[in-house]
Amino acid sequence: LSKNVRPITLIYFLGCITILIILNSAIKAFVIQDSWIDLLREGFLLVLAFYFGGRSLEKIFQMKTK
Repeated sequence: LSKNVRPITLIYFLGCITILIILNSAIKAFVIQDSWIDLLREGFLLVLAFYFGGRSLEKIFQMKTK
């Protein structure tokens, strides 16, 4: 499970954003508050940064120890 936390979190955020985009485009009465959009945007960017940045740092540390 420890190796799957980052990918699962990334998939969760991608799924949330995709569902909100589909609902927003399919149902014109579906309105999302700006505060929720900002929260999702910041969370998604944070997850992306830690997912790819953390993986890159792991590889760098592995190369240094070898």
